[in-house]
Order: sequence, then structure tokens, then C-alpha cells
Amino acid sequence: LLYLIPVFYVELHHRQGNSIPEGWGCDSSGKLSTDPAKVLEGGGLVPIGGSEATGGYKGYGLGMMVEIFCGILAGAQYSNKIRVWKVTDKVANLGQCFVALNPKCFAPNFQDRMSDLLHIHRNLEPV
Repeated sequence: LLYLIPVFYVELHHRQGNSIPEGWGCDSSGKLSTDPAKVLEGGGLVPIGGSEATGGYKGYGLGMMVEIFCGILAGAQYSNKIRVWKVTDKVANLGQCFVALNPKCFAPNFQDRMSDLLHIHRNLEPV
């Protein structure tokens, strides 16, 4: 799945003896935790989008799409079949997917519409 942050950040905080920011990971019971040891030892990372309270479920579909493209369609490992982090006695068998789209096969006036979208975003009022 796609996670909010890479596991390396949690490992780094653990090595330095620091807690992690709220919302990065959870313990083995699925509760948010700022203890990197609990996240690394039976817990897990929070998916892209954050926790459920911040709309984390919104990343579920994107994560599922990545699993299908990079695991199922690529003939590689997927979901809980992917080897555990730092296990070196078996092949990772991770897949990749590259997608090329021809915008002419979709909605007409792609370039005009894309230019308009970029113009809108470039001119948004700063936060």
C-alpha cells in the first residue's frame, strides 16, 4: 500500500530515541502511536491520507490500484504476500508499473483544459 511516510523515517526516530509525530503509525491493535518501537514491532504505517479521522480511507482506492497494477498485473507479490521488511532469505519479487496515456483518446481540447487548470492553480491565493 501507499503510506504517509516511508518506514525509514520511523526507523531513524527509533535509532535516535525520539518519538514520531502523531499520525505516522499505529501499534499492533491499530491505535495511533507516537512510539516508533510499537510501529516497527507489530504495528504499521498509516496509509496515505492519514488516519481515519483525517480521511485516511481516501488513500485506500489509490493503494488498491497500486496493488493491482504493481502486484497482480505485474505477476509480482502483493498485499500480505510481500516479504517482511529486512528479510533477506527470500526474493522480494516486487513489481513495477508504468502507464503511458494519449490525451487525444480522452476528452477533447486537452491542452486548453490543462492550461486552464494550471493557470487556476498557479493563481490561487497563498495559504
